Amino acid sequence: MRVFGILIGVLLTAILVCTLSGCDQGGKGNAAPQAKVPPGVTPSLPAEGSIDLQGSLGRFQVPGKVETDLSDAVVAVPAETQVVLGDRKSRLKSRFPTGGTAEVRGKARLTLHTNGFFTDDGSFVSVFQGEQRKLLQVQIPTAILGIKGTTIAFQLNAGTGLIELMEGKVEVKPLTGSAFAMKAGDVLVVEPTGVRIRDSGPATPGSGGTGKGPGKDQTGPGSLDDGQIHFDDPQKR
Repeated sequence: MRVFGILIGVLLTAILVCTLSGCDQGGKGNAAPQAKVPPGVTPSLPAEGSIDLQGSLGRFQVPGKVETDLSDAVVAVPAETQVVLGDRKSRLKSRFPTGGTAEVRGKARLTLHTNGFFTDDGSFVSVFQGEQRKLLQVQIPTAILGIKGTTIAFQLNAGTGLIELMEGKVEVKPLTGSAFAMKAGDVLVVEPTGVRIRDSGPATPGSGGTGKGPGKDQTGPGSLDDGQIHFDDPQKR
């Protein structure tokens, strides 16, 4: 009987402790509340799923967070992070988890992806370094540019404008129509209805078009003067 009384006492004590600690029906205590990430602070992310970025004279915004100034410190951010570069001297370097980097200078509005970025507005030059078997991608409203090691000048406003391939090769995949190639010096005209190589009419699939870039003494698409991109008269497209 004495042992039985001790067992009852232990059981009653366990019930009291469980009640005070908030046990659920399964006999487990409530989980401790998770610490909240302060506004503007980027949470740590797995290396394989994040984009490393650093820069100056610009801001970035992680989805659901407040805007944060770019700096020389490398920050890991998720895909769909928005970046705004507001000065012609702005700089951004991004390293993508799929391999490769993009260095942007100038004014730009970008949405980062794990293999490149989307842009529809800006006046900037971007230098891309890709891995041998993996293409980086730049998405614009009417096409996707497949890129390895390349330098490209962009002049876009609300999704239309000009893109010049300054060096390297690029594969262009319009949202409608067949893919075609660009070679160094080609200028891509970006219109609401699609894209084409300038001075050649609609591009022939696989031909790369016959667009001509500016001569050595010209100030044409993609040429730089004190860091500013100068594109020629849009009426001459």
